[in-house]
Amino acid sequence: VLSWGLILDAPHVWATLARTLFDPDEWKVRRREIWVSFVWFFVGPAAILLPYVLGSLTAPLGFGLPAAVLSFGALTYFVFFRFWAYYHVVRQHWGFFSLYKRKAGDYGSLVNRVDWWFFNLSLYMPLVMFLASPFYLKTPGSIDRGLMTPIVGGWSLAKLLYPTAWALYLGVILFYLGFQLALWLDGSPLNGSKLLYMALVVPLHLVAYSHPIMAVFLVPLVTVGHNIQYHCIIYSYAQNKYPAKTEK
Repeated sequence: VLSWGLILDAPHVWATLARTLFDPDEWKVRRREIWVSFVWFFVGPAAILLPYVLGSLTAPLGFGLPAAVLSFGALTYFVFFRFWAYYHVVRQHWGFFSLYKRKAGDYGSLVNRVDWWFFNLSLYMPLVMFLASPFYLKTPGSIDRGLMTPIVGGWSLAKLLYPTAWALYLGVILFYLGFQLALWLDGSPLNGSKLLYMALVVPLHLVAYSHPIMAVFLVPLVTVGHNIQYHCIIYSYAQNKYPAKTEK
């Protein structure tokens, strides 16, 4: 985790800063977006401190808030941050996926719809399966979200979600493979780069959510690929924007 953080993840954050906050041209074009982005730095502290502010207001009236309520803001923000982080990773994958589609001219209304459903279901269903899995609460740092709480008899939301998510996951993969086979039999060219990319990404996300120990290392597992790809894109961007000066 340390080597990943120092060698791959931190540099890709600095690369983002290099082409936003530290780029004068970006300030000219996207000044409003850059300023508004600073609001996100206040979301976490606001969510954590809000219950304490409310508690300080109600305490003089004799209505002290219990500890569980005071910690609700921090818990909510923690859950929001982790889901947002995973959403960010998936959207990064979609960006690279779209680049492969553009490079190959891989368009068409039906192909785009099938790609969209396959991409999202194959990457989000492992998360749903993990949250509803029997081993979820054994994962260090996990939070009981009530999915395992029995509702009717011995049934809970987890018992309904777990097989449903698995069925959707396997179903969409089989359908996508069949769709690609149908395109090939019809004589249509297949986008090998796109398919190879998903053949690497989809199993990786499934493995990352397959065991409590694997889930502990979820962040480096699912981001190492897009860290490296991001470096390549930023390098190409910088080479085009800041060409080396040649001596006359």
